[in-house]
Amino acid sequence: MKKALLIFPVFLFVASFALAQTSAKEKIMPVNEEHLIITNKTGLRLMALGNHSQVKLLLPGQSDSDDGILIDCPEVISLTNNADRVNLIYALFNSNYPDFSVKWSMRENELSYVIDNLQMTRLTCTITLESDGVRTRYTLTNLGNEVFPRAIVSTCTKLRSNFYDVFLERTYVHNKEGFNLLANFIPERTTLPISKWLPCRVRAAFTIEPPAHKISTGDGGITTYDNPEKVDVPFLATRSADGKWIAATCSILDPEQVWSNPQLTCHHTDVAVVLGAKATTTIESKTFVFMGSLPEAMEKVMNERKKH
Repeated sequence: MKKALLIFPVFLFVASFALAQTSAKEKIMPVNEEHLIITNKTGLRLMALGNHSQVKLLLPGQSDSDDGILIDCPEVISLTNNADRVNLIYALFNSNYPDFSVKWSMRENELSYVIDNLQMTRLTCTITLESDGVRTRYTLTNLGNEVFPRAIVSTCTKLRSNFYDVFLERTYVHNKEGFNLLANFIPERTTLPISKWLPCRVRAAFTIEPPAHKISTGDGGITTYDNPEKVDVPFLATRSADGKWIAATCSILDPEQVWSNPQLTCHHTDVAVVLGAKATTTIESKTFVFMGSLPEAMEKVMNERKKH
């Protein structure tokens, strides 16, 4: 019953192109000025939402009004300089930071936009609908002479509808023992009152070591749970409630960790890159969405990362 009482929150603040899988004739033209929609051969549909940096991915048979899978692309852009000062220059739907209006364009199986008036940087975002999911690619250009040893363009993939998993009972990682639930080390979570469980973050390390303490509390009273077991492949996979579909997210470069905000059932595999003076870098990730199994998700992720 407590799952039925959940209220979806307004978005919380957080810290080579693939070959086209659809042809021009499969493209659905804009239904109005604010909605661009692409459909592929498998029935997946990708929709730009208004003038924000957000798209929606819909499964075959889902209506345009369904929650689907929401992708903030990006949710946050942050740059850290040599003095370890963090410049948060973009945070989607956060009143403390600019919410830049974007103008989406559509070409065959791609949605894209360019923001050239960000503080210190220019961002080009391209979202590509493929036969088994959606690829997100950012091109970030430093317009100044300052070097940023740590630049993060964070994609938040929010799983709604049939994928929603607030107690992380269907969200998996892979470690030396095989597939395990991301939150398997918090067995009491499924019996906690919602007010005790949320808000929280659940993380699993990949290139860094897990913190010594599994539970910590940060700004705003948000509890962070750190899995003591590192993942050996950096991806998150969530099985749909009916067991038929898998949504699995990975980055092409190595992230420090993977994590989820269970209140949104989001996937984060954010990477930190070096952005030199007057330099350009690319950051790419993919969310596979297909009817299949966890081992198939693993195979797709491994093959994807081997390409680069």
